[in-house]
Amino acid sequence: MKKQATFKYLSTSVSKMVSSAEFKKVAAVPSLKGQLAEFRNSARKQRFIVGRILLAKLLGQSVSVITAPGYIKYGDHGKPYLANHDYHFNITDSADTLVVAISKQPIGIDLESIRPIELKRIRRAFTSDEQKYLDAIADSQAQSKVILKLWTVKEAVLKAAGVGLSGGVRKVKISDLHHAKWHENNYYIDDYLPDPDYVSTVAIYDK
Repeated sequence: MKKQATFKYLSTSVSKMVSSAEFKKVAAVPSLKGQLAEFRNSARKQRFIVGRILLAKLLGQSVSVITAPGYIKYGDHGKPYLANHDYHFNITDSADTLVVAISKQPIGIDLESIRPIELKRIRRAFTSDEQKYLDAIADSQAQSKVILKLWTVKEAVLKAAGVGLSGGVRKVKISDLHHAKWHENNYYIDDYLPDPDYVSTVAIYDK
């Protein structure tokens, strides 16, 4: 069964969205103001608003509805979830791009802008087999892209599990291009954003 049909996502340029009339209107929604007061960093505040705009569109709701008290709650590890709702959601951002995805199964998404990465700085995130695989890639640009891809798989799986990085990136076992495991839980994995400047992974809990 193709899991591609089991999730929906929207992506946008944060800088373009922030300058839009829609952003200014949403930023003034009363139910959002209290939540925005928690952010000291203006960039994070902007991304929070953009994330809620995209989530509302995916759910077919208004921002005032999804930001009402109790509509979105937080799990033990801080992952937000929709209370009394059929859908799970997840948000990620990198550089100027922000993505929101929803699914009826627990879902995690990650996105990384393609850039040089030194393996020695992130080596401990990978298993011994993964390290050997990366060591065998002679071209530094190609190696960086694979490092980022493996990282997005691990982070997306941990986000789908609801534990974040505290769940241990080395504990995510990548079986093949479309399957990964964390402890006894299986996840379907795939690319989702066809953009040459980014690597991306969606992870969906696979019963």
